[in-house]
Amino acid sequence: MTRAPFVLPRFFKDKTILQGTTTVSLGDFNFFHGGSKRQVREDINNLKKLLGCNTAPLVLVQQVHGCRIKAVRTKPKTGLSYFPGYDALITEKRGLMLGILTADCLPVFLYDQRRKVIGLAHAGWRGIAKDIVPATIKQMNKLYHTRPADIIAGIGPHISARHYEIDAATAKKLGLQAKGGIQADLAGLVEEQLARSGIPKRSIETSLICTYSSKHCYSYRRQGKKAGRLLSFLLLK
Repeated sequence: MTRAPFVLPRFFKDKTILQGTTTVSLGDFNFFHGGSKRQVREDINNLKKLLGCNTAPLVLVQQVHGCRIKAVRTKPKTGLSYFPGYDALITEKRGLMLGILTADCLPVFLYDQRRKVIGLAHAGWRGIAKDIVPATIKQMNKLYHTRPADIIAGIGPHISARHYEIDAATAKKLGLQAKGGIQADLAGLVEEQLARSGIPKRSIETSLICTYSSKHCYSYRRQGKKAGRLLSFLLLK
């Protein structure tokens, strides 16, 4: 079992940020619907030690598959805090770790290299249909004057189209044509949204790790309600 988080190479090369997605062996980070919150806090502290950012506060969102973005304008004084009812976080604060929880949905990482602003969005099919990713980019522009051309974007481990069949009604909400069930490429849809938002295609990187297929990942489609949660994180040093 791998003890290191999954990282996207382009983000890893940039030494001004810390980016990644945890693995099963690093713990179950299901803080809101899992078992022991005490264990989750311990796993978070262990992760921070592993990353060398022991004192960095972690901010989560209690996700609702919606389209609300929370701008974190002040650095929390506690090691762990969260905002209910949001599905994305943005900040310009250094030493602050943003986090979202997934078990098949897409963690979408955004980094404005010019103005030093980061964003992290939780994108399931509902969030994709509601344009959570383009909305996050627009909010970064509104609050921090981020230009899409300055953003590098990444899509972390997620369920692949091969293992994600949806019905015709869901396909329609995603703008897809289908008479019956189809295999939906959620990552492909997000890549299109990123490109339409103005991010150059050369600045978009997508993980090839499928959460359904990998033993190192939790997957709601594979494990059902007992599935744990992976923590995707992004920190501006």
